[in-house]
Amino acid sequence: MKRRPVWIRWHDAAHVAPGEWVDNLADTGVTVHTVGVLIGKTKTHLVIAHSVDSSGNCTGVFSIPRTAVEDWHELHD
Repeated sequence: MKRRPVWIRWHDAAHVAPGEWVDNLADTGVTVHTVGVLIGKTKTHLVIAHSVDSSGNCTGVFSIPRTAVEDWHELHD
């Protein structure tokens, strides 16, 4: 798989008011925009890294469930 930069818009859970009492919460999820290097795709996840060196080693590897992804596309120069 060719590694390429991508933008992903996805939905995540959110911890609301940690340690505080709350009431009448509506939608507490968040929409996240993530940019990284796509290093893998499975049926269930998109896997990105924030850095890849010249040997192909990756750091900042992050796996986003496809069920949470609203949209994504490859970035170009």
